[in-house]
Amino acid sequence: MTTTHSVTDTIIEQLGGARFAAMTGATFVVSETDQYVNVKFKGSAKANWMQVKLEADDTYTVTFMTARGLNIKGGATYDMVYSSDLQRLFTNVTGLYTRL
Repeated sequence: MTTTHSVTDTIIEQLGGARFAAMTGATFVVSETDQYVNVKFKGSAKANWMQVKLEADDTYTVTFMTARGLNIKGGATYDMVYSSDLQRLFTNVTGLYTRL
């Protein structure tokens, strides 16, 4: 029996999975197209929403936003982010740690 591993599952794992969620209070909203993940998190005045989208060259485009009710303010967008840099970028932008 084989199991398929979706793009969104991979993104969540690369962010740190359950540990990332525990450290940041994150909840994950998975896209229907399986190409990006929206991450809502707590504890940062700089951003509380992030979208991680897979690009054709196996890098990610990461956008940070601030959402308060229906008011969404766009923040910084980072292109060509490698999977190994996702946690470091998150910490640099938000000031939140992804692990102990």
